[in-house]
Amino acid sequence: MTVELLDLWLPIVLGAVIVFIAGSLAWMALPHHKADIKPLPDEDAYKDAIKGLNIPAGLYMYPHCHTPTGEKHADAAERYKTGPWGLITVSAGMPNFVRNLAINFIECLAISFVVAYLCTIALPPTDDYMRVFRFAGTAAFLGFALGSFSNDAFLGKPSRFQVTCLIDAAVYALLVAGVFAWLWPEGGLPINGADAIPTP
Repeated sequence: MTVELLDLWLPIVLGAVIVFIAGSLAWMALPHHKADIKPLPDEDAYKDAIKGLNIPAGLYMYPHCHTPTGEKHADAAERYKTGPWGLITVSAGMPNFVRNLAINFIECLAISFVVAYLCTIALPPTDDYMRVFRFAGTAAFLGFALGSFSNDAFLGKPSRFQVTCLIDAAVYALLVAGVFAWLWPEGGLPINGADAIPTP
């Protein structure tokens, strides 16, 4: 007997909803992210300086070793040595927070779905609570943390930002793990079977 994905529709959805709410609280209500994204020292001067450049939407790095036409800068090494250095994300327009929140929820749902898929492969329907909790939690942490952590480290985002996001990911993973262990088929029986529920 195995657990099917359809059997886990409730923990998939509930796990995604709980993480979505937790993420919203982490960024909007709790204090630990308030120092992660700082205002510019002179935002008006910065906006005035770049407004006339008409930069298309995208992710930009400076200094860059290539010109906009693809040719290599002759002084690329010197540009990297002297700086300044940075990354700029330019949006096509005013942020659409409703759209962004919807995408965020879909991402939570996708991670929860993958956790469920891995659990159906590895765990029997009568597995105990803590085994389900550990397995689902590990899978969820991989989904919430390590991909973005690798990218953030490579792109040079501040260490504090990376650490606080890892802490958030660990909390999200624990929440998903708790939901899956709680709603696992047959109630998550103990490993030794001492308190197993008899079947007719």
